[in-house]
Amino acid sequence: MLAGFVSKVHAQPYPAQGISLVARWDDTTITPNSSWVHARYISCYGWADSASGHEYAIIGSQIGTHIIDLANPSVPVQADYVPGRSADCLWREYKTYGHYLYIVSDDGVPNSLQIADLSYLPDSVHVVYDSDALIWRAHTIFIDGDHLYAGSVSKLTGSYSMAVYSLANPALPQFLRSLDQDHPHISYVHDMFVKNDTVYASCGGQGLHMFNFTGGVFMAMDSFITSSTHYNHSSYLGDDGHTLFFTEEVPTGEPIIAMDVANPFNITMVSNFISAQGSTPHNPYVHNNLLYVAYYQEGLQVFDVSDPLNVTMVGFFDTFPFNTGGGYLSPDYQGAWGAYPFLPSGLVLVSDMQSGLFILNTDTITSVVTRPRNKPSLSLYPNPAAESVTVLLSNMGSKNLKLEILDMSGRLLISQSALPGVNKKVTLATGSLAGGIYLLRAVSDQGEVLGTVTFARQ
Repeated sequence: MLAGFVSKVHAQPYPAQGISLVARWDDTTITPNSSWVHARYISCYGWADSASGHEYAIIGSQIGTHIIDLANPSVPVQADYVPGRSADCLWREYKTYGHYLYIVSDDGVPNSLQIADLSYLPDSVHVVYDSDALIWRAHTIFIDGDHLYAGSVSKLTGSYSMAVYSLANPALPQFLRSLDQDHPHISYVHDMFVKNDTVYASCGGQGLHMFNFTGGVFMAMDSFITSSTHYNHSSYLGDDGHTLFFTEEVPTGEPIIAMDVANPFNITMVSNFISAQGSTPHNPYVHNNLLYVAYYQEGLQVFDVSDPLNVTMVGFFDTFPFNTGGGYLSPDYQGAWGAYPFLPSGLVLVSDMQSGLFILNTDTITSVVTRPRNKPSLSLYPNPAAESVTVLLSNMGSKNLKLEILDMSGRLLISQSALPGVNKKVTLATGSLAGGIYLLRAVSDQGEVLGTVTFARQ
């Protein structure tokens, strides 16, 4: 454990609604980095041991990665620490795959991709990979299935706007393909959300772009740009499976935008909304129809997004109430960097750039928000397909349905009626299709897209 660390519940000096402070962790020996925002801490993540249920918080600082034991959430304790190659970092990002933790930074040399084995906790963390051969810097990472996606990658020989790696061997990733190989006009991917091989890429000044990575290549779908002066920062897909929420970090004070992405070839804006004080949103996360946003100067803001046309702020916790700007080079970009609302216990983690890790209780929010259940879903097998595919329809209700197969340009190739039902199987003949990537979607008789999935034809 590092000297100077603080772990206690403070008398609540933080403005809040519907959220209470459980504890704050802060190592007071960590000094601000030399960057323009003077950050001591960066992003955060969470991990729960699937065997024991034991929960941990992960928070990055300018000097490395801190693993915080939450066995007693009101008294968080540093279980272990992984030093970074550089001790003056502004960026560190994290994702987990099983019991492996993946660590990247977008700072200059020296830097590396680090992989830590968490299975030895609560005793210790074992670093099993630390190399700059695949990645010596990346802005962010995302894991979908056994694929690791990395944005804005630099390596020893060259760079990629975005790259994807296989985690078939989790301790030794293997490069699969870069976005540049298929779409060299995309110069930079700042962040990405990926689900079922569909990539929602936030490309800074180039806006939001959607790609599909089924079949080993990146296939372009639709894109959206607010204006050339806006910086598309990051996004997260809602629980309904077709509403994407994204933030724009530049200019300051921009609203969060909700996009309908049910038809990936024709995405449209649904709504936009701002916080109470109109600060700058940084990173969004959706869990149980609640949108959790690390909102820089306003700390954590929580919105009910069960109806994207009528988004309501239902709670907040201001981790940065002293945002007077005094002594800070850029006060608009101080405060909450990241959040993690996915721990099984329901605790929410927030990393504040100046004040460390906040462990929060949101029970008051989650107990009053009404959330719809049993949303429609669509899946298929086998994938890749041969002469036919079996389509699994769940919770489609009493609507008359059509199943449609489209090519990647959006051209309708096959349409077949399907009887409604809570759960059912439908077989589609695919023998007439040439080898390639296709989109399958379920559409109601009123044209409502209820589910989409991509698949490959052998």
